[in-house]
Amino acid sequence: MHLTPNATNVRCAFTTEIVILVGLMLRRARDQPTGTVMEELIYTPGIFDRNSLAAAKQVILTVPRDIADEFWQRSTIATGKLILESVRPTRDDVLVDFGCGIGRLAKELIGHTGCRIVGVDISAAMRRYAIEYVGSDRFSVMSSEEFSQLAAKGTRVFSGAYSVIVLQHVLEPHVELRRIAATCKVAAPFFIYNAVNRCVPSNKGWVDDGQDVGRLTSEIFEFLRQFEVPRTMLLYPNQGPLPGEIEGQWFRLFRNKSVVT
Repeated sequence: MHLTPNATNVRCAFTTEIVILVGLMLRRARDQPTGTVMEELIYTPGIFDRNSLAAAKQVILTVPRDIADEFWQRSTIATGKLILESVRPTRDDVLVDFGCGIGRLAKELIGHTGCRIVGVDISAAMRRYAIEYVGSDRFSVMSSEEFSQLAAKGTRVFSGAYSVIVLQHVLEPHVELRRIAATCKVAAPFFIYNAVNRCVPSNKGWVDDGQDVGRLTSEIFEFLRQFEVPRTMLLYPNQGPLPGEIEGQWFRLFRNKSVVT
């Protein structure tokens, strides 16, 4: 399986490591004639473990180096503005940042509102960097395992949630979405910024397993609205969008239901 390069997955263009991509292997197996020998695909979330804060920033937003610093700043401000507008957090709110990375959005939101944020990330390195980068007692982190345990208890502790260019990478998005729903209060807002195509890290590069994150989210949460792609989110806003850049990403707001479906 091959990802066709476009302006969205250019941001995901780097090498990978190792663990099993079960869902994709099974899907490919069903499509193959009996007895066909398939190449094994391996899920590799270890790609997000980096040995420095600078390296972590590069893997979070993989854009051309000549615009990396200014794109980091303007995209963080633009995305933060959409979250502020849609989720409307206050100092009394506790939000979950699913796939927090080094906490760039948490830092932005806490700076504006003083809300409390719990960052969830599969990478222990990212969680360590996030504590340092955010630098606030209003921010804490949780491992994927801890988040799974919290969801299993059915304790609705979060008054809102957001996930920024993360669900396109996870192995089982429907599982993670149900965990977010299970830990958020009824009617809690949930903001997602995501790529249209899946971009799953594997030993064969970034692959699209065909899962529609937008559709899966709408099955679990109530869809409220879609936002236009902010011009400042384009790689080169003064030149206009690159081919596929507008169509390749979406910003949507959902609301949690009373019962997790």
